Amino acid sequence: MSDALKMARDALSGYLLVLEDLDDSLTPTTPPGKITVPKNSLLIPIEVDTTLAREREENILLKKR
Repeated sequence: MSDALKMARDALSGYLLVLEDLDDSLTPTTPPGKITVPKNSLLIPIEVDTTLAREREENILLKKR
């Protein structure tokens, strides 16, 4: 579960950074009260700070040069 959450955060941060780079916007969000979760399933919020993600990405790119 820990690895899956880390991969979800990485995927979401990458997606959000690409949206920023393309000056694109997110689709409208669903209000939490309208989200339905099937029985025996989990709904886990994933929080991403795009400022930190961008700094991390730029740091990795600098190290590779």
